[in-house]
Amino acid sequence: AELAGVATVIREPSAEESPWWYGSVPQEDPAQVTIEELFSFYAHPQKYFVRKILGVYLDSGTDDYEEHEPFVLDSLQAYLIDQDMVQTAGSTNQLQTMQLAGQWPLGAPGNLQFAQKIMEQASFKELLQTYNETGRREDLFVDLEINSVQVNGILSNLNVDGSLLYRYSKLKGKDVLGAWLQHCLAAVSLDKKTETRLLSKESELIFPADVGGRADLETLLFYFLQGNRSPSGLLSEPLLAYAQQREKTEKSRRGDPMGKATGAYIYSMEKGYEAEWDMLHHGQDVEKILGEEFIEICDWFYVSVWKQAVIRPLEQ
Repeated sequence: AELAGVATVIREPSAEESPWWYGSVPQEDPAQVTIEELFSFYAHPQKYFVRKILGVYLDSGTDDYEEHEPFVLDSLQAYLIDQDMVQTAGSTNQLQTMQLAGQWPLGAPGNLQFAQKIMEQASFKELLQTYNETGRREDLFVDLEINSVQVNGILSNLNVDGSLLYRYSKLKGKDVLGAWLQHCLAAVSLDKKTETRLLSKESELIFPADVGGRADLETLLFYFLQGNRSPSGLLSEPLLAYAQQREKTEKSRRGDPMGKATGAYIYSMEKGYEAEWDMLHHGQDVEKILGEEFIEICDWFYVSVWKQAVIRPLEQ
């Protein structure tokens, strides 16, 4: 009832389809926000809004796993296997367990693929082990007041010399945003500033100790609160596509960053990867969805997040 008149589905065959969503949710900003809520939001702002604010759960077929790579195995299954193998020794028992569960090919072809997968992951696992050898740090309880909002909760993934995050997949926009949030929280909560490392399948992204702080955390909280009132224009994968192309364009004077962002958005929509986008953006033109608000967020992401990072390719 509270949302009546705010979001409407309009079905009129004789007229052009109208947007499914318009306006904002009539609610006050919360007095308290948990760290878990912040990470959940930056993992997928539109999914957070649909689930947390509207109370609607959509089945996109991939749920929280945003990995859509052309594996021979089912993409979600292959993604889960990759993450599991990164955290284990890759033993014969593991191979047999996966084969019995129908998760891996049988016989000599399966054995060969398993050996190739172990070799493929070797450098990634070695680097991960090296960073973990510095020693884990206990989870930290954070209790901050940011612009009259109490931000508290448990901050994890801490090592003695900084934060360490990883995912064995291509670099994702949501992971960059999550790493930046982690970095800013650590910067204002720990007794000294440290770096944050994000390992992905092809690269290592590092936020140095001398970047990020309270002002950046205030901006992250601003976008969070804004995204609780209405669907956020923060579209993580188009944002990443924009940033990567803008960096290339500034060096070569060639390429179109907004064209790359638009292509990333259309690709995800055509493949059916983003059920929440499809719901919230129904009846809207791409030019409007990736309009002024999105362009402003792109500029923030590029200048205040992407360009603060050092990015190194990993040996394959």
